[in-house]
Amino acid sequence: MFGLTVGVWIARYLGPEDYGLLSFTTSYVGIFSIITGLGLQNLVVKELVKSPERTGEIIGTSGLLLFVSGVFTYIISIVLIIFLRSDDSRSIILVSALASVLLLKFSEISMYALESKVISKYTVWINNLCLVIFSLAKIILINLNYEISYFILILCIESLALAVLLIYILNLKIIKLNNISVKVYYMFTLLKQSWPLLLSSISIMIYMKIDQIMLALMIGDSAVGQYSVSVKFSEVWFFIPITLTASLFPSVLKSRETDINLYNIKFRAQYNICFWIALFISLIFLPLSEHIIVFLYGADYYEAAAILKVHVWSSIFVFMGVVCGKWFVAENLQKEMFYFHIFGAFNNFLLNLYFIPLYASLGSAIATLISYSTSMWFVSLFIEKYRKPIFLRWITSINIFRLKYDFKLLLK
Repeated sequence: MFGLTVGVWIARYLGPEDYGLLSFTTSYVGIFSIITGLGLQNLVVKELVKSPERTGEIIGTSGLLLFVSGVFTYIISIVLIIFLRSDDSRSIILVSALASVLLLKFSEISMYALESKVISKYTVWINNLCLVIFSLAKIILINLNYEISYFILILCIESLALAVLLIYILNLKIIKLNNISVKVYYMFTLLKQSWPLLLSSISIMIYMKIDQIMLALMIGDSAVGQYSVSVKFSEVWFFIPITLTASLFPSVLKSRETDINLYNIKFRAQYNICFWIALFISLIFLPLSEHIIVFLYGADYYEAAAILKVHVWSSIFVFMGVVCGKWFVAENLQKEMFYFHIFGAFNNFLLNLYFIPLYASLGSAIATLISYSTSMWFVSLFIEKYRKPIFLRWITSINIFRLKYDFKLLLK
């Protein structure tokens, strides 16, 4: 919540135009950050849980893959932004600077290792520490009237600090760095298994961020600024299903080997909890959007209120989709998951192409809501193989009277 408060302050300070440029820059680099990750997270966690005796080999090999990937994606991101916004040197400079964080992506291997040991609390502590320190730095920039490039610089320094702390915790709690090794044959094994997850992750990020990029290219940075402040209120809650499923994933995998009924019940419980949390969030914002936006951001962002009323409902499908993504990995159906996500990304692109010229920023919110709901929910209804494990499970999992039981089950 502290981060959201500082984000509001930054938006008010920069105004729709510059805040839109900042949002475009972070969204653009965010897509390449997902590409850099190579879809390794769930796969590496699964490998570490299954073969703890190979921890050094798994961490070393996957870490090297992430570093090499970071170098390539950094170069590609700069070349592409020069092509997309050749007449906007300011955007090119800002993107080139922020894209340097891609070179630090390898440090996230520490997060995977901590997750596999069910000690993600260290990741949370480090993230919160960096959030507080660098949020205070952003407040200082606002008070000293610094321009947007300094906010990009702070984001780069924050990524560097986070990387250093993560590697330190890896060395302290998981494995000494001098015990890490790299196996070339295993590198190709990881890539062979991870490419469906990578393509799925890229698809997810595209249909989560393509709206802001298309708005910038088709309408302008000011439209992105209006859209971004509304999206913040939807996306700020996404940590809930991500944290919940990540902390439960190792135990869910073990249940699959020992008690398939308990395994299915745990997924049902996660669906139920995530649905009601997302619905509660959506209902809160429906009557309060105008008051919240104007009070926090000022009259310049009034347009964002209507966008928020539409966009916030997409959180229901995101929450449920996060749980479903873990099920695909647990069932070794990474390739099939990609087909769902690529459909969602392509669908979102076409819908934005249609709705943005008609309704500008509000059109992007409409396109996002439709694409989020159809990428998994709607498609699984018409594919017999997935009708029962996805569509029907979603429907039958929703039961408000079972919430208390489900919370107790997952807390055991």
